[in-house]
Amino acid sequence: MKRPFRQSKRILLKDSKFRYKLPPINGMTVFERKQYRLGKIQTVLILLALVSATCIGLKQNQINERLISLDLYPHIAIIYGDGKLIIYNNGSHVLWLWGTKFDGESANFVDKPCLIPTRGNYHLYTDRLEKIIKNEKSGEDRFSKSLDLYIESADQKKYVIENQLFFKKYNDTSFLIDTQTKGIYQGNW
Repeated sequence: MKRPFRQSKRILLKDSKFRYKLPPINGMTVFERKQYRLGKIQTVLILLALVSATCIGLKQNQINERLISLDLYPHIAIIYGDGKLIIYNNGSHVLWLWGTKFDGESANFVDKPCLIPTRGNYHLYTDRLEKIIKNEKSGEDRFSKSLDLYIESADQKKYVIENQLFFKKYNDTSFLIDTQTKGIYQGNW
Protein backbone atom coordinates (compact mmCIF):
# COMPACT_ATOMS: atom_id res chain seq x y z
CA MET A 1 0.00 0.00 0.00
CA LYS A 2 1.31 3.38 -0.99
CA ARG A 3 1.90 6.03 1.49
CA PRO A 4 -0.09 9.22 0.87
CA PHE A 5 1.84 12.25 -0.35
CA ARG A 6 2.70 14.57 2.50
CA GLN A 7 2.58 18.28 2.08
CA SER A 8 5.73 19.88 3.46
CA LYS A 9 5.80 23.16 5.18
CA ARG A 10 8.39 25.60 3.91
CA ILE A 11 9.66 26.55 7.32
CA LEU A 12 12.75 25.63 9.26
CA LEU A 13 12.15 23.24 12.12
CA LYS A 14 14.33 23.36 15.20
CA ASP A 15 15.49 20.00 16.53
CA SER A 16 16.57 19.15 20.04
CA LYS A 17 20.24 20.05 19.37
CA PHE A 18 19.40 23.62 18.36
CA ARG A 19 20.14 22.98 14.69
CA TYR A 20 17.81 23.90 11.95
CA LYS A 21 16.75 21.30 9.44
CA LEU A 22 14.63 21.53 6.35
CA PRO A 23 11.32 19.77 6.13
CA PRO A 24 10.91 17.10 3.40
CA ILE A 25 10.86 18.35 -0.20
CA ASN A 26 8.81 16.66 -2.91
CA GLY A 27 7.88 13.84 -0.63
CA MET A 28 11.46 13.04 0.44
CA THR A 29 12.35 12.73 4.04
CA VAL A 30 15.43 14.41 5.53
CA PHE A 31 17.32 11.11 5.42
CA GLU A 32 16.48 10.63 1.74
CA ARG A 33 17.63 14.19 0.92
CA LYS A 34 20.94 13.59 2.68
CA GLN A 35 21.40 10.35 0.76
CA TYR A 36 20.63 12.14 -2.50
CA ARG A 37 23.19 14.88 -1.75
CA LEU A 38 25.81 12.31 -0.73
CA GLY A 39 25.18 10.48 -3.99
CA LYS A 40 25.85 13.68 -5.94
CA ILE A 41 29.06 14.30 -4.00
CA GLN A 42 30.21 10.72 -4.54
CA THR A 43 29.57 11.00 -8.28
CA VAL A 44 31.64 14.20 -8.51
CA LEU A 45 34.46 12.62 -6.48
CA ILE A 46 34.48 9.52 -8.68
CA LEU A 47 34.66 11.68 -11.82
CA LEU A 48 37.56 13.68 -10.32
CA ALA A 49 39.34 10.43 -9.44
CA LEU A 50 38.81 9.16 -12.99
CA VAL A 51 40.20 12.35 -14.55
CA SER A 52 43.22 12.44 -12.24
CA ALA A 53 43.96 8.73 -12.79
CA THR A 54 43.85 9.30 -16.56
CA CYS A 55 46.25 12.26 -16.29
CA ILE A 56 48.64 10.28 -14.09
CA GLY A 57 48.52 7.32 -16.49
CA LEU A 58 49.32 9.52 -19.51
CA LYS A 59 52.24 11.14 -17.66
CA GLN A 60 53.56 7.70 -16.65
CA ASN A 61 53.44 6.58 -20.30
CA GLN A 62 55.52 9.62 -21.29
CA ILE A 63 58.07 8.81 -18.58
CA ASN A 64 58.23 5.16 -19.68
CA GLU A 65 58.81 6.16 -23.32
CA ARG A 66 61.66 8.43 -22.27
CA LEU A 67 63.22 5.65 -20.18
CA ILE A 68 63.01 3.23 -23.10
CA SER A 69 64.65 5.76 -25.42
CA LEU A 70 67.45 6.25 -22.87
CA ASP A 71 67.93 2.51 -22.72
CA LEU A 72 68.40 2.38 -26.50
CA TYR A 73 70.84 5.31 -26.48
CA PRO A 74 74.39 4.16 -27.34
CA HIS A 75 76.81 3.87 -24.41
CA ILE A 76 80.34 3.35 -25.65
CA ALA A 77 83.89 3.79 -24.39
CA ILE A 78 87.02 3.97 -26.54
CA ILE A 79 90.38 2.78 -25.22
CA TYR A 80 93.72 2.53 -26.98
CA GLY A 81 95.64 -0.69 -26.49
CA ASP A 82 97.91 -3.10 -28.40
CA GLY A 83 98.10 -0.94 -31.52
CA LYS A 84 94.33 -0.57 -31.91
CA LEU A 85 91.41 1.43 -30.65
CA ILE A 86 88.96 -0.77 -28.76
CA ILE A 87 85.34 0.36 -28.88
CA TYR A 88 83.39 -1.04 -25.90
CA ASN A 89 79.60 -1.25 -26.00
CA ASN A 90 78.49 -0.61 -22.41
CA GLY A 91 74.81 -0.37 -23.36
CA SER A 92 72.10 -2.99 -23.15
CA HIS A 93 71.57 -3.38 -26.93
CA VAL A 94 73.75 -4.19 -29.92
CA LEU A 95 75.25 -1.38 -31.98
CA TRP A 96 76.31 -1.26 -35.61
CA LEU A 97 79.43 0.65 -36.67
CA TRP A 98 78.91 2.02 -40.17
CA GLY A 99 81.97 4.22 -40.50
CA THR A 100 84.65 6.43 -39.03
CA LYS A 101 86.08 9.84 -39.74
CA PHE A 102 89.52 10.89 -38.57
CA ASP A 103 90.56 14.50 -38.19
CA GLY A 104 90.87 16.22 -41.57
CA GLU A 105 89.87 13.15 -43.60
CA SER A 106 86.62 12.30 -45.31
CA ALA A 107 84.24 9.83 -43.68
CA ASN A 108 85.00 6.18 -44.38
CA PHE A 109 81.79 4.14 -44.62
CA VAL A 110 81.46 0.39 -45.16
CA ASP A 111 78.85 -1.50 -47.19
CA LYS A 112 78.01 -3.87 -44.34
CA PRO A 113 78.15 -2.54 -40.79
CA CYS A 114 80.31 -4.06 -38.07
CA LEU A 115 78.48 -5.50 -35.08
CA ILE A 116 79.42 -4.30 -31.60
CA PRO A 117 77.65 -6.79 -29.30
CA THR A 118 76.14 -5.94 -25.94
CA ARG A 119 78.88 -5.72 -23.31
CA GLY A 120 81.32 -6.56 -26.11
CA ASN A 121 83.85 -4.65 -28.16
CA TYR A 122 85.13 -3.97 -31.63
CA HIS A 123 88.77 -3.43 -32.59
CA LEU A 124 89.59 -0.50 -34.83
CA TYR A 125 93.12 -0.91 -36.17
CA THR A 126 95.23 2.22 -36.03
CA ASP A 127 97.35 2.09 -39.18
CA ARG A 128 95.63 5.30 -40.30
CA LEU A 129 96.35 6.82 -36.89
CA GLU A 130 100.01 5.94 -37.19
CA LYS A 131 100.13 7.74 -40.54
CA ILE A 132 98.47 10.77 -38.97
CA ILE A 133 101.00 10.77 -36.13
CA LYS A 134 104.00 10.41 -38.47
CA ASN A 135 102.69 13.21 -40.69
CA GLU A 136 102.10 15.56 -37.75
CA LYS A 137 103.99 18.77 -38.56
CA SER A 138 103.40 20.68 -35.33
CA GLY A 139 106.72 19.56 -33.84
CA GLU A 140 105.10 19.12 -30.45
CA ASP A 141 105.06 15.90 -28.48
CA ARG A 142 101.45 16.41 -27.45
CA PHE A 143 98.59 17.10 -29.84
CA SER A 144 94.98 16.07 -30.38
CA LYS A 145 92.84 14.91 -33.29
CA SER A 146 89.14 14.21 -33.64
CA LEU A 147 87.53 10.86 -34.37
CA ASP A 148 83.87 10.53 -35.34
CA LEU A 149 82.08 7.18 -35.19
CA TYR A 150 78.91 6.58 -37.20
CA ILE A 151 76.76 4.23 -35.12
CA GLU A 152 73.29 2.75 -35.60
CA SER A 153 71.39 1.54 -32.53
CA ALA A 154 69.05 -1.43 -32.16
CA ASP A 155 66.00 0.76 -32.86
CA GLN A 156 67.61 1.83 -36.19
CA LYS A 157 68.41 5.38 -35.07
CA LYS A 158 71.64 6.83 -36.39
CA TYR A 159 74.17 8.60 -34.17
CA VAL A 160 77.43 10.45 -34.63
CA ILE A 161 79.75 9.99 -31.67
CA GLU A 162 82.41 12.70 -31.56
CA ASN A 163 85.63 11.79 -29.78
CA GLN A 164 88.88 13.59 -29.14
CA LEU A 165 92.12 11.61 -29.28
CA PHE A 166 95.00 13.04 -27.24
CA PHE A 167 98.42 11.90 -28.45
CA LYS A 168 101.69 11.85 -26.57
CA LYS A 169 104.48 11.10 -29.00
CA TYR A 170 107.66 9.51 -27.62
CA ASN A 171 109.32 8.93 -30.98
CA ASP A 172 108.20 8.05 -34.53
CA THR A 173 107.08 4.54 -33.57
CA SER A 174 106.08 4.94 -29.92
CA PHE A 175 103.11 6.97 -28.76
CA LEU A 176 100.29 7.01 -26.21
CA ILE A 177 96.64 7.80 -26.97
CA ASP A 178 94.03 8.98 -24.47
CA THR A 179 90.44 9.30 -25.61
CA GLN A 180 87.53 11.46 -24.57
CA THR A 181 83.96 11.42 -25.89
CA LYS A 182 82.85 14.98 -26.69
CA GLY A 183 79.26 14.28 -27.66
CA ILE A 184 76.67 11.90 -29.04
CA TYR A 185 74.34 13.39 -31.64
CA GLN A 186 71.37 11.81 -33.32
CA GLY A 187 70.86 12.45 -37.01
CA ASN A 188 71.30 11.20 -40.53
CA TRP A 189 74.72 10.81 -42.10
